[in-house]
Amino acid sequence: MSLPRSAGSNALTASAWPTRWARGESRPSRSSPKATPERLIDTALLLMRDRPCDRLSVREIATGAEASTTSIYTLFGSRENLIAAVRTRACVELGEVLGAVPATRDPVEDLLAIAAEYRRWALANRHRYASIFGGGVSYVPHGAPRDGDPAAALVDVVNRAHGPEYRIEDANRTAVAIWAALHGFITFETDGTLHGSYIDTVVPHAIRSLLAG
Repeated sequence: MSLPRSAGSNALTASAWPTRWARGESRPSRSSPKATPERLIDTALLLMRDRPCDRLSVREIATGAEASTTSIYTLFGSRENLIAAVRTRACVELGEVLGAVPATRDPVEDLLAIAAEYRRWALANRHRYASIFGGGVSYVPHGAPRDGDPAAALVDVVNRAHGPEYRIEDANRTAVAIWAALHGFITFETDGTLHGSYIDTVVPHAIRSLLAG
């Protein structure tokens, strides 16, 4: 299952900029040549705490990063390419969060733990989560997932649950079905269609049913 394609680096880890600023260390000046893709993406992600990515402007991202607007066009070519890189970073971040869930000897319980972490991250980072979907981004569930793919952890656990003879194509289909169900539950929860307490009881049932086929 492949990740969305974007301009610039598409597998960047969170930089230390926000932490440095929080400690009171000096920020580079706006004319600093140290403006980097990582720093601009970090700034955009910070701004997305209270707004979706399609409402971010080049000027406010540059201002937040204490860089020039020119640096964005120099490094990314366009605002659209920067936003595409932001979407990819959010996708990779989610994949890393899910991949960090400890594995046990019980793949079904592991899958429920991954589902709970997926839901927790999505609700805590609603605009980052929403940015993963839409915007021309598409996923191709074919072959083994790559590192950072948000479905990689799901595919791994599905494979462990069914054993070595389970085909990767079947594992992908099951993982996508579970992913789609989780996305649907999160959508229902965020728009108020279903209460979180009800979803708490339904998610385990849905996942077990999809895993069983």
